[in-house]
Amino acid sequence: MYTADVIGIRSMLVAACLDEVGDFYQRMDLERSLLDAMVLVVMFADLKARV
Repeated sequence: MYTADVIGIRSMLVAACLDEVGDFYQRMDLERSLLDAMVLVVMFADLKARV
């Protein structure tokens, strides 16, 4: 998280290779993209709020 703050990263994007992988990331609170269901994203601000 510190490095993300220093260089200005705001989110993390994941490209799932299988539906099961996408489901796993969704259970970890990543959100599916509206354009591609196999792409999931999470904002670092949301991750910080959980810690």
